Amino acid sequence: MSHETLISVEDLKDMLAQGADVLVFDCEFELGAPDVGPALYRQGHIPTARYAHLDDDLAAPPDGSNGRHPCRHLSR
Repeated sequence: MSHETLISVEDLKDMLAQGADVLVFDCEFELGAPDVGPALYRQGHIPTARYAHLDDDLAAPPDGSNGRHPCRHLSR
């Protein structure tokens, strides 16, 4: 699986230092240990970042036609 960085660390740092109107979400998660992500977030995170929990914030209940962690509709 490949990925592409949305923004560099330096660019984000500059934007936050300039007071840019951006939201940063920490979504770190370990499937076998769901409490690890929130614990790491509490230990330290990007200033102003919010934590988005995979199970609680980013997944909807399975309904038989979707996967284990289907994303919620953000338009609700």
